[in-house]
Amino acid sequence: MKYFEKKLSVFLTTLIFMVSIFVPMNIFAAEEKKANNDVIIESIDYGYDKTFKIGYECPVTIKVKNNGKDFNGDIKILIPTKTIGFMSSNSYGGYDAYTKSISMESGSEKIITMDIKLDNYVDNLVKVYKDNKVVAEKNFKALGGSFSGTPYIGVLSEDNVNMAYTKNIAIGDSAQSVVVNFTEKDFPQIYNGLTSFNTIIISNFDTSKLSENQYDALKKWVEKGGNLIIGTGENYKKTLSIFKDDFIKGSVDGTSVIKSTKLDENGTEVNIANLTVDNSETVLEESGKGILLKSKKQGGTILITTFDLTNSAVVNSNKISDFITENIKVYGTDNILNENDNNNLFWNVESVLSTFSETNKISVKMLFSIFTIYIIFIFPSAYFILKRKDKKEKMWYAVPVLAVIFSIVIIGYIKVCGVNDKYVTSLNIINLTKDSETLESYIQFNNLSKGNNKIESNYDLQKITMDQSNNYDQGKAVPNKIKSTINLDDNSFTLNDVNVIDSNKIKGNMIRTSSGDMSLELFLKDKDIMGKVKNNTDYKIEDAFVVVKDGGVIKLDTIEPKSEKEFSLITSSIVGNLKNGPWEVVDNFFKINQGPFNKLSKKEQISESQKAEIYRMVLQNYYEKNKENYILGGLINNFNLEPIKINNKEAKQYGKNMLVTNLNTKINVESNIEINIPKEFISYSVNPLEGNFNYDSYSNSIYDNSEVEVLYELGNSFIYNSLDINFEGVNAEYKIYNKQTKTYYDIGKGNAKESINKDEINNYLNEDGQIKIIIKTAEQGSATIPQISGKGVTK
Repeated sequence: MKYFEKKLSVFLTTLIFMVSIFVPMNIFAAEEKKANNDVIIESIDYGYDKTFKIGYECPVTIKVKNNGKDFNGDIKILIPTKTIGFMSSNSYGGYDAYTKSISMESGSEKIITMDIKLDNYVDNLVKVYKDNKVVAEKNFKALGGSFSGTPYIGVLSEDNVNMAYTKNIAIGDSAQSVVVNFTEKDFPQIYNGLTSFNTIIISNFDTSKLSENQYDALKKWVEKGGNLIIGTGENYKKTLSIFKDDFIKGSVDGTSVIKSTKLDENGTEVNIANLTVDNSETVLEESGKGILLKSKKQGGTILITTFDLTNSAVVNSNKISDFITENIKVYGTDNILNENDNNNLFWNVESVLSTFSETNKISVKMLFSIFTIYIIFIFPSAYFILKRKDKKEKMWYAVPVLAVIFSIVIIGYIKVCGVNDKYVTSLNIINLTKDSETLESYIQFNNLSKGNNKIESNYDLQKITMDQSNNYDQGKAVPNKIKSTINLDDNSFTLNDVNVIDSNKIKGNMIRTSSGDMSLELFLKDKDIMGKVKNNTDYKIEDAFVVVKDGGVIKLDTIEPKSEKEFSLITSSIVGNLKNGPWEVVDNFFKINQGPFNKLSKKEQISESQKAEIYRMVLQNYYEKNKENYILGGLINNFNLEPIKINNKEAKQYGKNMLVTNLNTKINVESNIEINIPKEFISYSVNPLEGNFNYDSYSNSIYDNSEVEVLYELGNSFIYNSLDINFEGVNAEYKIYNKQTKTYYDIGKGNAKESINKDEINNYLNEDGQIKIIIKTAEQGSATIPQISGKGVTK
């Protein structure tokens, strides 16, 4: 019996040794707590009057009192985090800790605010540390969280009573809007603090009271996809006081009074500012005066009303809430900031960051050879040798010893291949403007050791998480360990307790000086509109593409630095259309599962599939917010990655760098030449009429008992010889406005085609170069917004 126990002991000891080689052990030391009643956490407030949007940052405000001696320490908010990654469960994996330094004099009180993501019904912890010891601790449970699709409206005004009607603004499909009234004291200082908000309204407020950080946060929020509404009118001077840079630039020629029926069906007199705003368009007029101006800023929109939104005549009008609601829907961006839709993005990012062929350094053939030698030769040889010497019982020792030797050989081979090195894979999306480039990076850390791994970079870092939900076991306790620490003082990020199955990913944002810009010139060649892209940067753009306004994607191959590239806008040059989603476009672009792709090596196929995944992800998200522009994109290999340090040592990086930007467009066409005018050349807006407004902006279609007026901007640059309009729909009917008779007349139903010759055009084209068409769908009907093409002579 003792002999068996001895053999078992040797076997288990060897087994533990083998496991320890592959799985480093790390036990979290229990935090030392100091008996101390001197430091007290008096209160913890969260959200906006106890309301917050799940999956988005909201303020957590902690009031601390120090009844003891002066001290310097830290304050941490510990948020339970779900385990994410391959083979992960929906239970908690530990805590994410947000930490900030705190310095307190004896007898003082201090209020600390941090922007944190919270979830419903979860116990969060707040701890105060002095000399690395916990001197105060308090938990709080967040209640009142709204689901991630709830529209949030932020209001900056000195007259919140007259802005109370904003609670009736309905910009969401299935939830009442949440309105948050800000002051200059509590308006967020960083962009992350604004991500909950779909719309921010500023009216009758002295914007010069905002700090530079608050202004920068507001601008970044707009560029990322937010809707900013600014009321001016008699208070235009103070409302526009902070906008002294290129963000909003223009002039005001005093004020005047008009009678508005768009705000009140009976008409009401309103004082308006006579505004001119650079790079904007007037989308609504009354009495010959602009009352609503629109300006695009990358992914977002600025809507400026020339009247004050707190004006008593406006507040008492019977259509003001509907006015704002409808114009956000028509002229604003999609009302959710896509970057926080992590449930949709996560698996795209996971796939991209895990398929870098450059990091696959282990030879499968070599590993197979080592296994074959062990299984076929070494293990049987040991058995037969011991059997021949009549010492078969020694196999108890030989098996684990050989396994250890074999493990050491495998580990040695892996280390020689460099697989255990710490390295970073990243997807970097670069958006260019004239003066700056915005860098958005999805970053994965590989082969990290257990323990603390401190990440430092110039990025504004944020952990990538799945959207919070009730998809976890609330009955389970949270493990007493910190998975990651986000230091809000120095922008560092620490990963702790790293496991192979964990998803060690963060997102980085930064804005840096632009290396140049991209522009587009439209010109004429053999009666067809051509495009010429001018690359004014030092970037070499590979697998380049242009997305035209219709959603068609044109492949341009490579664009060299400081060069020009011509392309045709004719339909035959388009590889697909994004209205139908990015999948077919990208498959045609890279010829996935076609002959040329199947002839590539395995490594090349991995690389091409990875690029295809990037293009699907970027095209889908970017096109949705930038459909009114020509878009250029492509991969750049000569991009300087931002350095990332892991434990004070710069990490090796493997990056895929995607350039995507709106093109500044110039039309350069000679006069008195007949040309074919493609449908992509004529812009339009969709305006709701009475009834429902069921509009899918991605596919440009309406459905289910909706009625809209489509306003086409043909402009006055051409003398039109003919126009063609194609209608596609089911249970849908169409009408066109005749300016001579001042009535709409029926065009047809379902699928129809309308051709207008030169003699008839003036019946429909008004003095502003516009054509109006009404589309109406039945209960189960749908219709694509028609587009106009034609021929004309340049003026």
